[in-house]
Amino acid sequence: NPSEPTKISVFARSCRGCQSWVLSCRLHCVIMTTIRILKSSLLCVATCGGFVHDLILPAHVPNDCDCAPWESNTTSKPYWGNRNSRSAAGSFCSIPANAVTPDSTLPEYSPADGWCYCKANNGDDSSSWYTWCLPPVATPSQVNLLALNATAVVVNFVTRDNGFSSSASVVAQLRLARTEHVGSREQITNLTGGFSTLYTDSTSGRHLSYHHITLHSLQERTSYEYRVRVLPTTDKPLANGTVDHCNNHTLASTCTTAGSCQWCQITNECTSHDTACTYSGSQWSEWQSFRSLYSTGVTRLAIYGDMGVFPSQFDKPSVPAPARTNIGNLVDDVANSRVDFIVHSGDHAYEFEVSGGARGDGYMDSYSAVLAHAPWAPGWGNHEYLETDQGNRLANITAGMIREKTSEGATRMHYGVSIGLVHVLHLDLSPYWCRFEHCVGVDTCGFPAEWVVNASSSDPDERYDFAGYRTEMMTSARRHLASVDRAVTPWLIVTAHYPFYETYDNTCPLNARHERAKADGGTRGRIHPGPHKSGLPTPSKAQALLDYEPLLAEFGVDLFFAGHDHNYETTWPVYANQVQQLNYTEPTAPIHILSGSAGPPEWDSFQGVGHAWTREPRLQVNGYGRITIDNATTLRFEQVTNDMNQTVKDSFVITQTRSNRSAPFPCWRSHYTA
Repeated sequence: NPSEPTKISVFARSCRGCQSWVLSCRLHCVIMTTIRILKSSLLCVATCGGFVHDLILPAHVPNDCDCAPWESNTTSKPYWGNRNSRSAAGSFCSIPANAVTPDSTLPEYSPADGWCYCKANNGDDSSSWYTWCLPPVATPSQVNLLALNATAVVVNFVTRDNGFSSSASVVAQLRLARTEHVGSREQITNLTGGFSTLYTDSTSGRHLSYHHITLHSLQERTSYEYRVRVLPTTDKPLANGTVDHCNNHTLASTCTTAGSCQWCQITNECTSHDTACTYSGSQWSEWQSFRSLYSTGVTRLAIYGDMGVFPSQFDKPSVPAPARTNIGNLVDDVANSRVDFIVHSGDHAYEFEVSGGARGDGYMDSYSAVLAHAPWAPGWGNHEYLETDQGNRLANITAGMIREKTSEGATRMHYGVSIGLVHVLHLDLSPYWCRFEHCVGVDTCGFPAEWVVNASSSDPDERYDFAGYRTEMMTSARRHLASVDRAVTPWLIVTAHYPFYETYDNTCPLNARHERAKADGGTRGRIHPGPHKSGLPTPSKAQALLDYEPLLAEFGVDLFFAGHDHNYETTWPVYANQVQQLNYTEPTAPIHILSGSAGPPEWDSFQGVGHAWTREPRLQVNGYGRITIDNATTLRFEQVTNDMNQTVKDSFVITQTRSNRSAPFPCWRSHYTA
């Protein structure tokens, strides 16, 4: 396009039987897509059929060298899922579909953000030397939408500017997609009121600026385009909220005394008050497309837990090999209206803060291929509390959504969204699973900072206020469930990271090896010390069941969804460990779904024989759930494999015609003390 010379378009024509069209990828079709590269944004070339997801990051910065052209390296040919991606990538940092890591000798946990081969320098061979890349400083990256309600979403994004814009205002522009205003003049709506937050990486001390703005007053089920930017600011926030007048930094030549200068985070130098530290704002992001949500009608969502960005082989990654995430499939699901929004039940990236936060950068950059176009509602798992992070990076991602929901009593520990015919309630129950040997030595043991009451104690009963946390969570969950109008929103899903019902085999040597390799392996429930010293309830899975299973039955919750175990299994309607029926017609108790294999670093094994409530099949395969709610009485579920054919490994239909959906199930309070 002569008017936009920085844009490159890649077209992939829809077809069948085109296996020879794409190098090294056995695809059954390629979706029609137009991808645009902007210097200020990213490119993803998406193909239906799973796995295949090339990510090109034009604004990212190579860390150790200049990038060589991908086409100059013949060994990189099989790395790309789409044959056009390699040429489109030029010399940009990228994450090719079949090479999320550049080197097969690297450990499985090595993938970070984008990478590139280095230009030959001083005899270095550009076919073997590479560098990891960093997010851009003044360009929005890691763009994602958060589900708010039928007529609003929140945009979240990052600038890697050392925290300089973390108190800046944020703006957006919104317009109808071209398909929505054919024959009429395009109108752009300017939106203001966005805000920023400061996040400091727990392992590296790096400062990131997170930005949040709400796209509101949307028409339901309507296609839009949006872009975002950060406004100029002269604020200079530091991690401790103070202004540094260069007392601890070397003065620049333009400064005579510390009092006449200020430390400028954006440039990392000590300079004169008059000449520095004015942040000129970010560039505009690329225009991104999305379809707004809705308050009624057929409702479609993807739901799963436990996803990182790893090569496909377990234990010994190889290159080339496609990543084992569900991102490629989700891109296709959204493009083909099989999924309208996404629910993630926790355990992101493994973990956000590995490699000084670079693991989280790569995860969110990759995920942006979906999340910039379809809203999500993410939850917390045990891995969000590792690397001393206390769940704070995800708290910065969701800060705009949580702020919008404060009137509902929402916090990062508990919040809900109503979309179409379903209400989803997220609960962070991590502290219940945090009572294992040496748990205090494992970062924050699942407790956010507000529940750490004696940080100097190594005794979990003294260090954490479990009783206070438990009271707030149970009170809030009850209030939230009671607020859902089931006549308007008939289907109710509660999700937490940890399963209430599972057939995880804690005697299996392979599972035990995985547990020993993880600092928080005790969250698998192998070790439960004695009762709380004060006689109060002790954190445990058993206590979580006692506290929440009666609530699920009392409020007629249809599904309890979890991850944590890296596999897939479901139950028949069950309550207090007693199966209620062996079908899904008019369920008389909640149904439990465990789908924790969207892209974890390993699989977990099952016990050989299940329980009376166990429903087959139980699967050890990477995949995710898809839910389609046709109306107030019919919900369809599919477990989809992260393969090139989007194979449906399991499916079922729930039929529920109870006239009063908010009434307790008949089993309520049986087997439990009132």
